[in-house]
Amino acid sequence: MKKNLAPLFFFLLCGMMNAHPMAISFNEMIKQSKTICIAKFLDEYNYESLAYNIGVEEVLKGKQDTGKLSVTKAYGTPQLKKGERFIAFINESGALEWGGTADDPEKDLIQLQGYYDYNAYFVSPGGLTLVQLKQYLAENKFTGELNADLEFFDYEKQVFEKSQTSFHCTFTYDDSDKETYDLKSTGLTVVDFKGKPEFSYDGSGIQISYEENMVRPLQFDGIVDSIGSGGHYFHCQVSVSEPENLDMKMFYEYVAHPEYGPLWYELQVTLEDSTKYTIVEDIEMGRIGYIIYGKDSIECNAGGGPSRTDTSYYIFGGYDDPLIRISLDCLPQNDPRFKDYTGESDLYLIPALRMTNYTGRFYVREKNGLMFKGNCTISLKAIHFGKNENWKGK
Repeated sequence: MKKNLAPLFFFLLCGMMNAHPMAISFNEMIKQSKTICIAKFLDEYNYESLAYNIGVEEVLKGKQDTGKLSVTKAYGTPQLKKGERFIAFINESGALEWGGTADDPEKDLIQLQGYYDYNAYFVSPGGLTLVQLKQYLAENKFTGELNADLEFFDYEKQVFEKSQTSFHCTFTYDDSDKETYDLKSTGLTVVDFKGKPEFSYDGSGIQISYEENMVRPLQFDGIVDSIGSGGHYFHCQVSVSEPENLDMKMFYEYVAHPEYGPLWYELQVTLEDSTKYTIVEDIEMGRIGYIIYGKDSIECNAGGGPSRTDTSYYIFGGYDDPLIRISLDCLPQNDPRFKDYTGESDLYLIPALRMTNYTGRFYVREKNGLMFKGNCTISLKAIHFGKNENWKGK
């Protein structure tokens, strides 16, 4: 009797569509690589191909000769252009499972990834220089030295400005998948953040974390922007990622006052007739905020800033049948200050309001439904520090 394979095919198809990302540690990838070489991809990109030709220029690991080599497909298609130079990591089965790419593999930071057609395939750490790769293959470890300058964006001048704070870190990654580091800071005095901050390096970016809680966090993130000629020295520009929206003055105020917690905001709504209302945002964890309308504080059910491509809104007093609705226009299309403000618009609420006012329309529910009360602007009225609920001092 002929079997019906449709349910099985449907199950497998659903499994591929919902495939989870794959991940591997750098040291495990090296162990599973029979051959590692600097190579050139010789074929045109073809999703359906099951084998590829590469031109081996230099063998870093394995017994492979230089010259043309045919490799098979592992879990996915290499995202490479014909003639592109890269680092090829070929597994024990002769399949091209991982690759490292850079504009110039000998000089630039090499970004590592596994090839997987149904999702991402992460390597961790995800990048290093060719010098570090050769060091690891010879010594079962690679080392690095990193300087990071803390910068803040000046919204008035539209430039990043360097602060008095910088970090210096030496680090080692070894074949036990362990990263050790020695991190020092200059120009930073922390009153209440105790112990050694955590440092992580993913191959292209760094994170320095003194505290990750939601009451009084302190965390920095940065991206490698230059590499020294020796292949072990890196420079980063870092910014404060937690708490969000701190300028330089507010940052040093925050670290000097252990009683300070997360920021909260007052936005001002101004109608054409000069009537003003205040929106309070993020004053309490778990709430968006509220609008002060007369003697009432009306809860916000949804809201956020627009982007260059998307409008937005605020609604208060009920999601489906609100008491107040503010419909917001897009940010100015041709203003270069907003060139990156596309998508995820709520993340840019405060930065955008530091540079411009939002424009929109103000509606209030009356007997006949929502009634238009006039055009309006929303501006940033004030930024406040909340209370650190964990602070036990005076």
